[in-house]
Amino acid sequence: MTLTTAQDTEIAKVVRSPRTLVKIVYSAGTIRLSSGENVTWDSQSWLQSGVKVKNVKTGKGGIQTARVEIINEDNLYSEIAILGQFNFQEVTIWEYYGLNPALADPVKRFYGEIVKIPSMGGTIVFDCATIGGVTKRLPNLTLGSPDLNHMPYSGQTIAIGREIYTVEIN
Repeated sequence: MTLTTAQDTEIAKVVRSPRTLVKIVYSAGTIRLSSGENVTWDSQSWLQSGVKVKNVKTGKGGIQTARVEIINEDNLYSEIAILGQFNFQEVTIWEYYGLNPALADPVKRFYGEIVKIPSMGGTIVFDCATIGGVTKRLPNLTLGSPDLNHMPYSGQTIAIGREIYTVEIN
């Protein structure tokens, strides 16, 4: 089989996976994360974080869902989650190709809210859905190592601000 010159040119091009920008707006401020390098886009700095976005899809009733995974260095995000500051907070996800979002014109893939934190540890995972698309239950987080290593026993209460929670072991 012989390829045309145009086909040879296309095959020789560098192929890149899309890069992702994730913005989380919560009670204490805004977190802007990049799956690639530190970048500037929309007059804002986006920090390299190893953020991963999975399973962006539209389901029953047009409700869009996504899963965001962020490296949880020094348990920074766990502390914010335990204080309840991520519960039902705004999340926006963009994707772009290339190295520079200013040149690539990122496309918005998702806009919604954090509805569940299924795990915390070396990575924190946020399940997200269209705003108002999921029945709200608070708090809705699952603790894992290293946080779980220092958690109280089942039945003990934890006071966070004015809220009091009872530990349940499943």
